[in-house]
Amino acid sequence: MDKEFKKVKAELPSIVCNTTAAKEHVAEAERQIRTIKERSRGIRATLPFSSIPKRVKIELIYFIVFWFNAFPVQSGISKKFSPRELILQWQLDVKKHCRVMFGEYCEVHDKPDPSNTQEPRTYEGIALSPTGNSQGTVKFFCLVTGRVLKRRNFTRMIMPDRIIKRVNTVGLAQG
Repeated sequence: MDKEFKKVKAELPSIVCNTTAAKEHVAEAERQIRTIKERSRGIRATLPFSSIPKRVKIELIYFIVFWFNAFPVQSGISKKFSPRELILQWQLDVKKHCRVMFGEYCEVHDKPDPSNTQEPRTYEGIALSPTGNSQGTVKFFCLVTGRVLKRRNFTRMIMPDRIIKRVNTVGLAQG
C-alpha cells in the first residue's frame, strides 16, 4: 500500500494495511494492472480502428475499471455486493447503463439553447462508457470537437467507412 494510507491506519484497526517501500512490488495490485491491460487489448482488438485518439485510450481504461467495480469480487469484502454498491449504496440498472458498447458509433443528441438557431442538433460520436449516474448518462468522444460529451439521448448507428477513417486520422495525428 501507499504510504498515504499510513495516516488512516489507526482509524481502521480491522483492516490490514501493508505499506511498502519504494520499488517494492504488491502482487495483488500488479495482477489487477495486468488484468486491466489484457481487457484493454481484448476490447481494442474488436474495434474497427487502426489508431485511436489518446482520450479514447484513457476512457477505455475508465470503462474497464468501471465494470470491474460493478461486480462482486470473490476475495473481496462481500460476495454479494460489488465495490461500487458498497461505496455508493445503489445498483446499476442494465436498461440504463448497458445501452451502448464501447466504440460504437452514435449520433449524439444535443439541445441547443436557444433552440431556434441553425446549430446542429446531433453530433457524430464514439461511445465510451456509462457515467454511472442514476439517469443513465453516457460518455461519447465527439468527432467534431475532439472532446468528451456526456449525454442521455443518442441514436446507435451503423459505422460508415468515413467515421473509421476520421477516427484513424485523429488517432494518428495524436501519435
